[in-house]
Amino acid sequence: MRPVCQNCSRTWTWWDVAKHSFSIRKYIVCPYCRVKQYATKASIRFEFVVCYSIFFVFLTTYIRTDSLTPPIAVFLILFGCYQTIYPFFHRVSNTKEGLFQSFRPQ
Repeated sequence: MRPVCQNCSRTWTWWDVAKHSFSIRKYIVCPYCRVKQYATKASIRFEFVVCYSIFFVFLTTYIRTDSLTPPIAVFLILFGCYQTIYPFFHRVSNTKEGLFQSFRPQ
């Protein structure tokens, strides 16, 4: 299940979401209605956990082997898998949600 625009209710293509993963912007512009869409808190947490897990596996593999070839191979495989499944777990919202937004004093 790919993201659905909260403004026009159209489902985005895999490629539209995959392109965003290489962007440094905090929002994605809907390819259909051109409205800014922001990642939900759950999507941000998912990306955080997966990215740091990949880094942890890379670091652990490097410490165990004392060579860079196996860790780089493992990193490329895991990163490729992540890039493949990322668009299916990414969700968007009209409002900007921070990871720690609920902890802010009002």
